Amino acid sequence: MRDGCENGKWMRADKLEREVYWALRNVQPQDLEAQIQTLIDRERSSEAEIKAAHAILEDVARHKIEFQTMAARELITLDELEVYRKPRPA
Repeated sequence: MRDGCENGKWMRADKLEREVYWALRNVQPQDLEAQIQTLIDRERSSEAEIKAAHAILEDVARHKIEFQTMAARELITLDELEVYRKPRPA
């Protein structure tokens, strides 16, 4: 059995080098910069989404503690708390 990919094809180095040379020769710097910027933006987008999700979770946890504190101090009834458990219409 060969090492590497089972579906891999053997290619002559001189042919591959020529194809790579011509492929790279046609790459425009601004195209490469745009592709790199797209990757950077995508990564930043993911970070922003993660931070937003964490903020929401922290907000929910904070509200839960506040409601528990209010209930413990008898500032809100269980019936009033129940209103907050029901999903709101979209």
